[in-house]
Amino acid sequence: MKTKNKLSFLTQLFYGLGVSYAIIDQIFVQWVVYFYLPPANSGLKPLISPAYIALALIISRFVDMIFDPLVGYASDNFHSKWGRRIPFIAFGSIPLVLCTIALFYPPNNIPILLYLSVMSSLFFIFYTIVGAPYNALIPELSQSYEDRLNLSTWQSIFRLIYSAIAMIMPGFLIKYFGTNSVTQGIQKKTPPN
Repeated sequence: MKTKNKLSFLTQLFYGLGVSYAIIDQIFVQWVVYFYLPPANSGLKPLISPAYIALALIISRFVDMIFDPLVGYASDNFHSKWGRRIPFIAFGSIPLVLCTIALFYPPNNIPILLYLSVMSSLFFIFYTIVGAPYNALIPELSQSYEDRLNLSTWQSIFRLIYSAIAMIMPGFLIKYFGTNSVTQGIQKKTPPN
């Protein structure tokens, strides 16, 4: 009987580190609504009404619902020298970051509802392009139940760490970069320096 090779600790650790896109996810969840429809005591001016922000997010999630199975199918049937999943993760990472940054820089010459709908839709498309293949790597990397469990555990550990970073660090960065302007602080914390 052939014995199954156990995944190395480094493979498990690096797989867990790969869930860093969770920071982007938490920035979207924590800060987009705050930026476009801030609370009264935030010092920010609302950019859109509650009904319109809800509509923009419904539109973007509908687009996400359409693209999820398409990306899954494409990822399952893609063949390259780097495998099926890695090219999707590599291709989607930079546009995902750029879409996240763009959400905090709405132009003055485009209606906010249209801009938020399009940018949120692009965010979810690229999030799927990165996240779905990343998660599909678990059964491809592992040969045993124990390895799948270890990969999922490392992924969960780093997701918690990245989520905490995304919740805690922006407040410090906004204060540091903002110099008494919350809008400026939010915008300056998003681009990579």
